[in-house]
Amino acid sequence: MPGHLYPMTILTARDRDVIGLVLAGHTNAGIARRLNIQLQTLKNALSAIYDKLGVSTRLQLAVLLLRDGMEFTRRGGL
Repeated sequence: MPGHLYPMTILTARDRDVIGLVLAGHTNAGIARRLNIQLQTLKNALSAIYDKLGVSTRLQLAVLLLRDGMEFTRRGGL
């Protein structure tokens, strides 16, 4: 996993919403329902997030964010 090779600006507000819900332990189906999107749309969004951050799993995503002390805020109190 790359460290410090990505600015948080590459993540959209929706990316941060998705990441927050992933880190909160929600399933893909639960995240899709909360964001009012199709399950496949959510899966595509997760793939894009993983590509942006150079990870391939939820666990790697969580480790990356925790290890690097990244902070992000979700919109609207989802």
